Formats: sequence, structure tokens, C-alpha cells
Amino acid sequence: MKAHRLAHGVALSDIVAQVRALFEVDGKPEPKLGDTLLSAYESGYKRPGPEYLHYLCAVYRVEPDDLGYRSPCICGRGHATRPAETAGGPGPAAVPSQREPGPRPPAETDALIGAVVVPAPDDRHWISVRNPRGPDRADGPASIDVGEEDIVLRRTLLSLLAGSGVVTLDGQILGAVDNLRRKMDDTLVSATVSPTMLDQWEETTLGYGQQYQATPSLRMLCDVLLDFSEVRRMADKRQPVELQERLLRIAAQLSGLSGLIMINLGDHRLARSFFRTARTAADETGDRKLRAWVTVREALVPMYYGDPREALHLARKAQDLAGRDPSVAAAMAPAVEARALGQLALRGRGD
Repeated sequence: MKAHRLAHGVALSDIVAQVRALFEVDGKPEPKLGDTLLSAYESGYKRPGPEYLHYLCAVYRVEPDDLGYRSPCICGRGHATRPAETAGGPGPAAVPSQREPGPRPPAETDALIGAVVVPAPDDRHWISVRNPRGPDRADGPASIDVGEEDIVLRRTLLSLLAGSGVVTLDGQILGAVDNLRRKMDDTLVSATVSPTMLDQWEETTLGYGQQYQATPSLRMLCDVLLDFSEVRRMADKRQPVELQERLLRIAAQLSGLSGLIMINLGDHRLARSFFRTARTAADETGDRKLRAWVTVREALVPMYYGDPREALHLARKAQDLAGRDPSVAAAMAPAVEARALGQLALRGRGD
């Protein structure tokens, strides 16, 4: 389900708005579906009921099997095509007498308008999630913050998934990566998110750490930065103190992981920038272990691309931050320090 949403380039709130709009058009009470519940469906923590599954299939124009559910839809008909289309050709849609069809802009049958992913049979009003206000977002922003960077990364990710030739790390991708990092910097120095959603983001971030060695770098970068972008949007407004620290921790870890990937891709400038962003977020949390985690990984940049003396300094700083308590940084920092000392010895520079 999440793959379909990301492929269309829309946020959780957009899908919720579309489902609610379909409920309203069908004359049903407003559903209790929200961002948190939809996120739980995407993560597999909960399963949508038959009615919600029907409307989600209608929004994505797919069958339940395509969303990962083997049960048939309660409507008994397919969602991949318009109800008005039959084997003999297009026919008139069954329009209830009390409902007037809303105006429709001229477009292709399956074309998307803005971020719209709802199928629009002739008996339904054309609803755009880019409408600045709606029943679900009375106090919300006037538009959805999906930038050009997200589009570039999604296009790259889809090309990698489709196996359509070799995708190179060109200037467009690097520009999108750096612009996204700058936006996170702006957000950090400038909403409310549920604890359940933060639990899911923390599990996702942990999963990236486990996949790091086995996933191609560019593919990993696209996955990480798409989530990084969503975390930035969640952090766009100050959160309650108890949630803000967790959100900053996720931002620091995703930014640090992006820095490691940029090392693998050979761009040490962007790697340093990502680690600087990670340091900003980690410093806000006040967590010494997290700061040590970021610092010891930042030491890899000068060790591979710069002066081993700087790597030695950062490794020792990470050890000081980690202290005597067991942690990943406490185990990694001495190894980085030893390697930096070895490089200095080879250069004939004693410490």
C-alpha cells in the first residue's frame, strides 16, 4: 500500500482526504480514518476493514490483491477501470437521481491532476487534494509540501526498481539531495505527530541500518531520503517536548545514514553536509550516545578523503562522548582511531 502511495507521490493526508471525500459523496458519515491509522495499515500493524479496503482500492484504482490483501472487495467489481467501461465499450454510469455530477476538467481517463489519485466516475465530483481547505484540514496548510527533490528521487527510485538501464549519479540527483538536506537544516532551526507514528519511523530507521550492507547505494539513498523528506515535513512545526526529541533523533539517524551512503557514492562534500545536519539534530536531543554515533561516522569522511589527523580527532571526540557505557560508537571509535594512527604512521607523521 505504501509503495502505491509513494509511486503516486502523495502524502498520507492526501489519501485520507480522498477517502473522506468519497464517503461524503456517497452520503456516508465522515470516517474515522486518519494519518495514524493509514500509516498502521501501510506498516502491517492493522488490517483495514471491508469498507475501508473498498475505498482505498477506489482511491488507488487497484484490486485488494495489489494492496496485499487476498480477500475480494465488498463491491464485487473491479477498481482498475471505470465502472462505466464495459466489454462492449463505454456506457453511461448509473447516476442516482438525487446526485448531480460535478464539473470535470478535460483530461485523460487515468490522468492525475496535481496529486489526485482518486478514480472519478461520472457520478462523483472531481476532488483535488490540492484544494487549500477541506473538511479534514480546516487549519491545515494551503498546499501539500511535495518538492521537486521528491519528484527527482521518486523517478530515480522507480527507474532502479524497473531495471531500466544504468542510473547515474548526475547533477540533477545531487542537486535534489543537497536541496533536501538544506530544507531539513531550515526546519531544524525554525504539528503534532502521534507516538505510534514515531514508533513506526524508529523501526523503519532501524531497518535501514540492517539493510545498509546488502542494498545498492543509490537505491538505498532514494529510500532513505524519501523518508527523510517525510520526517522533515513532520518536523516543520514544533512538536511537544516529549515527541520533539524522538523526531530529532530520527532526523539525525537518517541524515547520518545519508552521509555514509554519500561516502560510498564518492561525494565527500555532500557527506560532510549530511553529517553536519545530523550533528545539528543530535545536539538538539542532548543524547551523548547519539552524538557519538554521528561523530564516529563523520570521522570516516576525512579518513577516506581528507587528513587522517582530522579523523583521529573525531574518533577521540566520539570516544569522549560515548563514555564507558557499551554502545556502537564506543566499539567503533577505537577502530577508527587505530586506522587513522596507521595512516599517519605510513605518512611518517608521529602523534
